[in-house]
Amino acid sequence: MTRKYREILRDPQLRDVYEEIQLRRGMRLAFLGKLHEAGPILGEVLTFNNPSLMSAGFWYELGKCYVDNDDFEKAKEAYSNAVKMGLDDISASHAHWEIAACLMRKESHARALEELRLAEERANTAKIDKKNIYKAMSVAFLKLGMKDEGMRYATLARVKR
Repeated sequence: MTRKYREILRDPQLRDVYEEIQLRRGMRLAFLGKLHEAGPILGEVLTFNNPSLMSAGFWYELGKCYVDNDDFEKAKEAYSNAVKMGLDDISASHAHWEIAACLMRKESHARALEELRLAEERANTAKIDKKNIYKAMSVAFLKLGMKDEGMRYATLARVKR
């Protein structure tokens, strides 16, 4: 569509239409798991300087694209924006999980535990499996030298939840 109507969409009076098309394209591609294709399009949406396009869903999908490109600092920022704007429980649990994963890569295990607790809380509400959250909590506690807590969460991770 953008190729076929390129000249028409370049008209300044139709700029909002172009921006909406790009947003929808990027969001759909990200939702479909085509993150390598979605990333540049959603990155372009960031340049539009149009706050009305920046929904929690936008930031969530952009976070997935950043993780796919191993840009964990930007991913953490995007997921944090998504959480602040409000996500459903499943997406919020995943976003907190991803923020924690980014923090653990930077050896910020105490801060990661805070995010993992938020992920667990949202997982409870959404009724989703917490096995991976508990595994990550176990690792974080062990990295912080808290062996008993680490072992407790390792045990919880083995129990089907």
